[in-house]
Amino acid sequence: MIKIKPVINYTTACPYCNGKTTTSRVIWQGIHIGVVSSCVTCQVEIVADLPVGQAQFTPYQLNVAKNEIFGDACALKWFGRPFLESLRNPYEHYPITIQVEKRRNIRDVVILNCIDYLYGHSLLKLLNADAYQKMDQNVGLVVIVPSFLRWMVPNYVAEIWVVNIPLSKAKNYFPKLNEEIQHQLTRFNQVYVSLAHSHPINFDIVNFTGVKPFAPPPDELLLAVPATLQAALPVAVLAVLLEALPAVLTAVFATLPPLTALAPRQALRTLVRHGFFLASR
Repeated sequence: MIKIKPVINYTTACPYCNGKTTTSRVIWQGIHIGVVSSCVTCQVEIVADLPVGQAQFTPYQLNVAKNEIFGDACALKWFGRPFLESLRNPYEHYPITIQVEKRRNIRDVVILNCIDYLYGHSLLKLLNADAYQKMDQNVGLVVIVPSFLRWMVPNYVAEIWVVNIPLSKAKNYFPKLNEEIQHQLTRFNQVYVSLAHSHPINFDIVNFTGVKPFAPPPDELLLAVPATLQAALPVAVLAVLLEALPAVLTAVFATLPPLTALAPRQALRTLVRHGFFLASR
């Protein structure tokens, strides 16, 4: 967790001179949670990723005024550049709304931000909630979720903030969203941000779906399967099919070109094509 209130426990070096920066505020872009800092030496304003979600691996620093970005090239196109473009071209007039559902009163909170432009990414972020299920009862978990994930929020969450951002627009920056989140945070004494790991572990899916695992079939049902097959097909027929299986497989592979010489995608197409051909003969 990263503390952002009453103080922001995160600093970053200046991308120009590697000098110290002074952090002034947090900006809730949507997918990104950024910190706005000023370089003591260069006097430039930098917006830097808090290391949460994907930003644990590929954080970016932005000089929005100069349209400059600093960070790993591997995720620049789909993670870093959209961050910069969103701050330079905010969605000022989009009818953004946040529905706040309070389940219990708390003064100290951990914020789990589940906004993303891919459904699977949003879901994976939400699964991080289980890590906070047994934390101090004086600290509550607040989840920010797009409306399509509201039904999966666990019962132990203290507050749910439902936002009406569709996946297709989730890369954008909504100033009204930032303003509303900042307003809600004034209610709390201490605020932490969850790291929202991209691939969480040790979660119980029952807490999110409300569906318990199906019971295994009774032994008598499993024992009845062979008898059912025998009733449908005489034993002699089954024996003939099993005896012919090796020859059929040999014929299939004899008709195939050497798959090791093919690209993976081409090899797959070859297998499928020959499989359908043999099945139709």
